[in-house]
Amino acid sequence: MILNIDLNKKSSNKEEYRHFVAGRTLSSRLIAKYVQPDIHPLSQKNVLVICPASFAGTPVPNSNRLSIGAKSPLTGGIKESNIGGRVPDLIARSGIRAITVSGALEELSVLIIDKGNCRFEKAPELKGLMNYELFEKLYEKYGKNVGILGIGPAGENKLINSTISGNDLEGHASRHAGRGGMGAVMGSKNIKAIIFLEPGSPMIMPPEDTKKEFLKVSRDFAQRIIKSKVNMTLFSNLSLVSYINRLGALPIRNYRESSSEEALALSGENIVDELKSRGGRMGHACSKGCVVRCSNIIHDKNGEYVTSGFEYESIVMLGSNLGIFNFDKVVPLERFCDEFGLDTIETGASFAVAAEAGLAEFGNAESFSALTHEIRSLSPFGRLLASGSGLLGKVFGITRVPAIKNQSMAAYDPRGLKGTGTTYATSTMGADHTAGNVFPAVSKVDVRNGEGQVAESLYRQIMYTAFDIFLCIYVGATEENLDTIATLVNLFYNEQITKEDIFEIAKSTITLEMKFNEACGLNSRHNLMPEFFIEEEDSRGNKYDVPNSELRAAPEILKGLEIRK
Repeated sequence: MILNIDLNKKSSNKEEYRHFVAGRTLSSRLIAKYVQPDIHPLSQKNVLVICPASFAGTPVPNSNRLSIGAKSPLTGGIKESNIGGRVPDLIARSGIRAITVSGALEELSVLIIDKGNCRFEKAPELKGLMNYELFEKLYEKYGKNVGILGIGPAGENKLINSTISGNDLEGHASRHAGRGGMGAVMGSKNIKAIIFLEPGSPMIMPPEDTKKEFLKVSRDFAQRIIKSKVNMTLFSNLSLVSYINRLGALPIRNYRESSSEEALALSGENIVDELKSRGGRMGHACSKGCVVRCSNIIHDKNGEYVTSGFEYESIVMLGSNLGIFNFDKVVPLERFCDEFGLDTIETGASFAVAAEAGLAEFGNAESFSALTHEIRSLSPFGRLLASGSGLLGKVFGITRVPAIKNQSMAAYDPRGLKGTGTTYATSTMGADHTAGNVFPAVSKVDVRNGEGQVAESLYRQIMYTAFDIFLCIYVGATEENLDTIATLVNLFYNEQITKEDIFEIAKSTITLEMKFNEACGLNSRHNLMPEFFIEEEDSRGNKYDVPNSELRAAPEILKGLEIRK
């Protein structure tokens, strides 16, 4: 079912829904259905959409994922942000395929979801709480086994770089729907937290006549994933630091360099032993059923927990991007973002723009720590720092701003990974790597050559969108894995679909998102790379040279793409 919640009326209704389409695709369909494109993203007319993946709550590996969507206050277009944690499993086992939240409450409150029903409780005592304290207060009241989606002071104050935080399997407030300002949307509705109570129902299984085969396909799939992701499990996705550095695509000092021996101090391979000696660990599962286990748990020098799920994009944008190569000086910046509820990617880019403006100093961790104090105080300057690199750059007259459609690029230099750069430029989500990262191992064109990148990027975007319907993209968005997903869909939902069918559904999703964005005033003319990436060489002598005419032609190129055999 779909649970539709009207905050203005403090009521809800249930809508029958039995289709296999879920996750990002269902989120985007519901946004297109219920949100008028011309509304202000922080008005009560915006709708917050929460959709677990199609196989959440089942034995399918890496399937407990959650799409959170709305019209973005950061980009001004459609947005989906994806997390793991406890919540997707609890929603799915409650029989809920999606939740829509419209309107706004008059007072700060929590929303409780209990076996498919909802209720509201006023919560003035939670006002201003940082995420970790917030979650502890909620555990005291509702029990340790609940799932939580909460906002820190950033979301509460409707700052457009704010996140929605979810709890991990250990209960930490460390899984963030980070991109696009979803926390501000939730804050605009006066919801401090959404509590998901344990429904008491078992893992969801397919019909008895297909159960045995379904479980076998799931187990075989899990084993294939495990064998292909050994490095990620051993060193978390911080192993990407050394890989992207080798490719010459690592942001250093606001993209002035793209590879450096210094940066290796931040890699998973180089910190794993020290991390373990402190009581932390790699190989951490962010959600129930995760077999990749690319997450981590970080402890400080005193053996105290600091954060978990410290990802590649976070350590790079708050580390090498700011000229900081000391792991223990980067971690406090990550913890602050966890607590206050800020996207680490956008925050790292904003801090780099602040350094360009002379408000901090590259390589000086203390100067960036001072910026966190400004944000914490909610001073006018602090609010500006928490409103994205695009706005900050405009206010201070800085043109070296790595953002497209007002959203900062993630930790991949578009000159060394031109397919990923093209995803930044053409994605409906703004400069978002999770819309379609293009690495050499999967690309059919040279990632450093400007030719053919638009078609390659759009192909990867379709594949990523397809996987976002069902499970985590870290399993590997390959044609072989999509074929396995089709088999699982047929066994579970009694369908007769192929990977080609799923590919077309994903393609139609992107088309739908493009049409929504066009109605919001965002179109292919906004598919523009910042000039400094075009004019300046990276550390390997590369410039971004995909023609603007091809970037603008993305909607037409999309139409002609078919799945590869």
